[in-house]
Amino acid sequence: LAGPAMAPPLWSYPSIGAFAGFLSGMLGVGGGGIVVLAFSLIFHTPVLGGLPLALAINVVNATSGVVAQRGTGQTHWEDVAKLVPAALVGIAVGVGLAIVMPANALKVIFALFFLYMGWRLVRRGARLR
Repeated sequence: LAGPAMAPPLWSYPSIGAFAGFLSGMLGVGGGGIVVLAFSLIFHTPVLGGLPLALAINVVNATSGVVAQRGTGQTHWEDVAKLVPAALVGIAVGVGLAIVMPANALKVIFALFFLYMGWRLVRRGARLR
């Protein structure tokens, strides 16, 4: 995630990884985003440096989740086939933009995205009672 001077302690990797994996498995959230957020907030690592790690974690979490759910019949493969090509284009554009953006702007966008999505979920959950 960072150079040797800023490296998070060794204990943080399994701790944050397990937490992110738990949330990913239970809620379907991108575990990579949780990892980047945690390392950035706790250890002040740059968001941009965590993006490749986040993407790799998302691949592992998604693959293991699909494998775990393979017998449930809940995976809509037609939807997957429709979404993946566009997602790959979006990833390429997003990574290209993240590389040229100022680091602080990337942090703000990252934070605003999570705040907005969280707020929407809270509002929707409150209406379901």
